[in-house]
Amino acid sequence: MLIETVKSALAGWPAPKAFGARVVVPTQCITSGGEIIHVVVEGGNDSFVVHDDGAAIRIFEDAGADLKTAPKMVASLLRDRGLNVHKGTGVISSPRVTLPQLAATIAVVANAARESSDHLLHRWKPVVRKKFKEAVQDLLEHEYPKRWAHDRAVVGHSNKKHTFDFSISLGDDRQLLFDAVVPDQSAISSAVVRHLDVAKAHDPKIVQQIVYDDRVEWKSSDLNLLNMSGAVILPFASAKQAIDKLAA
Repeated sequence: MLIETVKSALAGWPAPKAFGARVVVPTQCITSGGEIIHVVVEGGNDSFVVHDDGAAIRIFEDAGADLKTAPKMVASLLRDRGLNVHKGTGVISSPRVTLPQLAATIAVVANAARESSDHLLHRWKPVVRKKFKEAVQDLLEHEYPKRWAHDRAVVGHSNKKHTFDFSISLGDDRQLLFDAVVPDQSAISSAVVRHLDVAKAHDPKIVQQIVYDDRVEWKSSDLNLLNMSGAVILPFASAKQAIDKLAA
């Protein structure tokens, strides 16, 4: 029966684990970057506190972000949720709850941590783009050390000169032109305009790609806009495999 199949599937989810007086719960909340949110339950008998152990801030920090204003941003986002946000660490915690409230509180705190993490990463656009370009450059330097260049200028169909983030020599005078894009409207629009104009020139020696940062949340409308560029659209996780095929 379907109900048994669903129960079996859910039974395979990681179980809570005790660490001293704390219980760590792997919830079913997942960030836009694919990370499972874990929360911590402390207390006993009929009085419990649930907190994210700084998960939202840690995910933000792992992306290389500046943490100075992060706790304030989280506190502002969650100010009407009935949750507490530690001023210094940004830890999201519940007030004390009873046993009948515990399961729902775990879900509330986990959702708040996921939402806060995604919110912080989305607001951190300028730095995210810089860090993403650095990540792409590190990939190129490691995998194609003598074949890539940055800030490649190419003339499009309109005779306007466009500068692309990166280029890779593919041999036989062919070159791959691509941009590293994060979910920022101005960056998306600029990339689409560049690629459209160059695509209209129909130069057989030019291959075009846009690599987007799939570690952060994207709106479907923004991805649809990228697909109008005339370039191949790739998540960062698939970029190396796609470039290897072209460069073979």
